[in-house]
Amino acid sequence: MTKLLATTLALVVVSLPALASASMPASAWGDVEEIAFEPDAKDASTATRVVIKGVFARSNMDAAFPTYGKPQRGFFYYECPAGKLDLCRLEWKDIAASIGTTSCAGWGDGAKTAGTIHPWCETKTTAESYPIHMGVQRTPWANGTCDGLKAFAAAPVCGATDAGVDSGATDTGTTTTDTGTTATDSGSPVTDTGSLPVADTGTAAADTGTGGAPAAPAGADDKSGCSMGGVGSTSAPFAFAMIALGLLRRRRAR
Repeated sequence: MTKLLATTLALVVVSLPALASASMPASAWGDVEEIAFEPDAKDASTATRVVIKGVFARSNMDAAFPTYGKPQRGFFYYECPAGKLDLCRLEWKDIAASIGTTSCAGWGDGAKTAGTIHPWCETKTTAESYPIHMGVQRTPWANGTCDGLKAFAAAPVCGATDAGVDSGATDTGTTTTDTGTTATDSGSPVTDTGSLPVADTGTAAADTGTGGAPAAPAGADDKSGCSMGGVGSTSAPFAFAMIALGLLRRRRAR
């Protein structure tokens, strides 16, 4: 009998590290990112309510074979049950201690509900009773759910407008929903007044000017010069007069 008892105790001692590294069923496991106490957001010692924000997986409430639902981003809003303030405050401090670590936090009884996971950007409403059970667990294992919670998408920015700039059809903003409009050409139409085509100074590529044709190069249509090669109204009579004078002089010379 003594040998049997000794063997049993030895097995329990050997098993303790494995039990310690595992996780007991919790009502909810969370990768907690923010926590705010009420009435003082930063003081757990006077808290009567708490807002716990992060990514959570709730128990399917099967105590024999605990399983957990898909990760959800949001927050729990709890109020401490009457007469349990000291215990609630201790547990809420433990939950806050998991923020920024490799561990997830678990609380409540795996066979009971953890309450409502409110959407991340929803305004909090009525607080639910905090599910006190056997204390808060902090572990990177969390019944196999912690890795999935840690890998969940980053939190959205609540109430943000699109700070990005639209360049045509491609939005360069960083928010999920683009509240801007696609860019249009806000430049004024350009009048073509020069000898070369005028580029539109707006964002559109095409020249919207309607000015006249480009000016001709100098000398191509010279109406006031003395060139014999010109065909203007002033140079032609002068040329004929010079030819006639030359013929007259040749007759006299004969």
